[in-house]
Amino acid sequence: MHETAFLKDTIVQFVTSEHGYFAYSAQGRSLTIVRAHSYQPEIVDEEEYHTWLWVESLDGFYVLRQQIVAHEPKEWTIVAEIIPAERYAFFIEFLDHLPEFVAAL
Repeated sequence: MHETAFLKDTIVQFVTSEHGYFAYSAQGRSLTIVRAHSYQPEIVDEEEYHTWLWVESLDGFYVLRQQIVAHEPKEWTIVAEIIPAERYAFFIEFLDHLPEFVAAL
């Protein structure tokens, strides 16, 4: 079981350092990324499509989307925070539901 909070928050910077992997958003979110999984649904139109990133951070779980237009990547956007009833193993468990989740967006 989980809850979903839909968001629209642009990532302004990804940072990799000896201290970790971080994403900073326009609305002030700071994600300390523990692990991430990229997901690419079937591309129907090569001129415009989305790619996805499922992220576990120290603060929670997030779905990020990036639009690709005319082969040019646009900014990453946090589109949802997924709030699980139990955090343990949720990252792996939700991977099975990620395709249907993004298809519904």
